[in-house]
Amino acid sequence: MQQSVEPEFMAPSEYLTSTGVAVLMSPRYIAPGKVGEVLLSLAKVPAGVSPLDVVVGPWESHEEAFQASHDAAERWVERLDHDA
Repeated sequence: MQQSVEPEFMAPSEYLTSTGVAVLMSPRYIAPGKVGEVLLSLAKVPAGVSPLDVVVGPWESHEEAFQASHDAAERWVERLDHDA
C-alpha cells in the first residue's frame, strides 16, 4: 500500500459549518508540515471587518490541525450567533 505524503505547507481553505456559515481557516506554521495554529475568520466578509478566532496547536499533521479547526469553527460560529 502506497502512503501519501503531506505537503509541507497548505493554503487557507474554507470550511462550511453545519449551520451553513463559511469559515476561512488559515494555517500558521512553526516548521514545514507542522501547524502551530489556525486563524479562523468569516469567509464571505472582508478581512478587516471579520471577527477572528485562533485555534492553538501544535499538531503533527494537517489532518489533525484541520479536524481541531473544524470542531473549533463550529463552536465559534455558535458563539457568534448567540452573541448577535
